[in-house]
Amino acid sequence: MSEEGKWMFLSDYHIHSSFSYDSRQTVAQIAQAALEKGMEEIAITDHVELAAPKLRGGKAELREAAKEIEQVGACFQGKLIIRKGMELGNANLEPEEAMDWCRKFSGDFIIGSVHNLEPGQDVADYDYSQVDAGMLFHDYLDAVANIAGTLDYDVLGHITYPLKAICEQTGEVLDMRRYRGQFRRIFEAVAGRGKGIEVNTSGLRYRLGRLLPDRELLELYRSCGGVHITVGSDAHRPEDVGEGIVQAVECLCTLGWREITVYQGRQPIPRPILRSTMREASSGTATGSPGDKL
Repeated sequence: MSEEGKWMFLSDYHIHSSFSYDSRQTVAQIAQAALEKGMEEIAITDHVELAAPKLRGGKAELREAAKEIEQVGACFQGKLIIRKGMELGNANLEPEEAMDWCRKFSGDFIIGSVHNLEPGQDVADYDYSQVDAGMLFHDYLDAVANIAGTLDYDVLGHITYPLKAICEQTGEVLDMRRYRGQFRRIFEAVAGRGKGIEVNTSGLRYRLGRLLPDRELLELYRSCGGVHITVGSDAHRPEDVGEGIVQAVECLCTLGWREITVYQGRQPIPRPILRSTMREASSGTATGSPGDKL
């Protein structure tokens, strides 16, 4: 961790455990890795992938994950806060089932994500030598806009998700200025509903080498009235837990953000990014946030 990172509130709000179909790390491994990386709060956000019948991920997995989170959380009490989350994928394809999942979810935090534009086919698995990447990304943002205005999520996850696969396969980085109107509509819907977006750091670990979304889009989100924002590594392995979080928070600071949002019982809690601000808040010399009472 950088020296700067030691003076920040660090949280990782997008992590997959062995209860996701694509991860083997246990909650205990995640917690230990998070603690070593300087995280103070994390959310385990295991997959529930709609319109993907071949992938494991359902109510049984989330129930078992919740039990393990409670057990591990007790062991790390006073050292690390562990929240119960869910990454709900592809509500654009199964809106009624998605809303049922949200109604019945009893955890802390829901990420709304789009992975598929058609049943059973993740956009990361397309052959981009055979696909018009620019048109696909346009369609992808339409799907994100659909859930932005309808789904009962807390934040939208990795809203530029296809860029990783496109760049990995072709070396091309699409020009986001082409899609500025679509992004504006998404961000206005998110802000208008009191929801948020995440800064997903997984793109830093790929050839793409940038945050999802990147700096210019984060500026646009803020200009559209965006308030709530989380940061997440999208880790599926212990070594990736907490990776890129410091860089993401530093980026947010330079753009004028002074708070990161965390969640408890689906309620947003603003946390001051800088520790000096947190100390002042707790001493009564600055305005406290709801999180100060927890």
